[in-house]
Amino acid sequence: MLRERLRGDEAERLVALYGLAAGLVVPDPSLLEGYVLAGGPPMQLAARLGLVRAGRPSALRELDPDAYAALAEVVATVAAVGLPQPVELLDPAAMSPALVRALAAVLGRSRNHRIALPLVEALLPAALPDGYEEPPTPLQLDVLRAVANSPGAWVYPADAVAALAEQGLDVGDRLDLCARLGIDGPDHAQRDDTEALLADSERCGVRFEELTEAQRALVERFVDTLDGFGWNDTRNWHNFVTSGTGFAISPIGVGRHYNERAVLECTLWLFDEHVALDTGARTGSPYARLLVSDKAEQRDPVGFRAYAEQPDALAAVLGAIDRHRPALDRHSRADAFLHDLFAATHRVEVELADGRVLEIRPREGGAA
Repeated sequence: MLRERLRGDEAERLVALYGLAAGLVVPDPSLLEGYVLAGGPPMQLAARLGLVRAGRPSALRELDPDAYAALAEVVATVAAVGLPQPVELLDPAAMSPALVRALAAVLGRSRNHRIALPLVEALLPAALPDGYEEPPTPLQLDVLRAVANSPGAWVYPADAVAALAEQGLDVGDRLDLCARLGIDGPDHAQRDDTEALLADSERCGVRFEELTEAQRALVERFVDTLDGFGWNDTRNWHNFVTSGTGFAISPIGVGRHYNERAVLECTLWLFDEHVALDTGARTGSPYARLLVSDKAEQRDPVGFRAYAEQPDALAAVLGAIDRHRPALDRHSRADAFLHDLFAATHRVEVELADGRVLEIRPREGGAA
């Protein structure tokens, strides 16, 4: 199927080629070699990245920042859940100085957090393999300035601060980093970058300071439970939600997990997000939403909703999700998983690819 899609138009060919290069299975070099010199620069870059994954590190010693930015934008918008960012296919320890500088150039002007944060997390260890020491080398200074200048790197400030701390550079925020490097910091940096991310959240988002005590208890239970299970992003997102940004935020809770085949994203909603987006009306009961996406395919995720208004019911729902996380993917039979959801709560829905949301009920004997 991939070979057939590679004969399509340029955009479809690029998505298909990157799916081959970055998918779950290590690609066959013979399927990529013909694209190294063919097509536009993003196509050539995708092919070279695939060759690196196939064991040919010399296939990519430097790159065109514009080609990388174009490919990264496609991945961030078309395949935001299913495939990794291009830099995540590379080993930071094996990056050449030319490659680091080219990627730093992309980072410095990136406004998209899906592009910027993976670059931050790869470039800092690449440039600072032994940790931060004064004075930084010219290459290290280039990378640190790119981190400071990148609007997308600071959409979630806690993530950027944590990445810097891992390399031994303790800063409080973006302006603190700018002061440490002796460069001018952008005016109102955090608010501007957050506003770019949350421009569409007013209709379906909520402000933490406006929540009732019962709603806050529900949010805290969600965060504590998934964080205790070891899901990614849960605590960082909660810190962002409670930081007093002044923006309506959606979803109010986030947790992510990756198994061998799939990416799982569990979110907490206090009302029906789709109704809110369509009409602006915030109606419906609280629910946990699970999206399951294959790593290697360009397909819409499978979505499940389990309604849980009380903290105890929410904990039971999240427990059921976590028990099944090692094996869930878009193709696995979900009967046992749904059975556990029905045991935890009275109402379960499935989200279809066409946007419809259907309530499902257990079969006799307990299966869905």
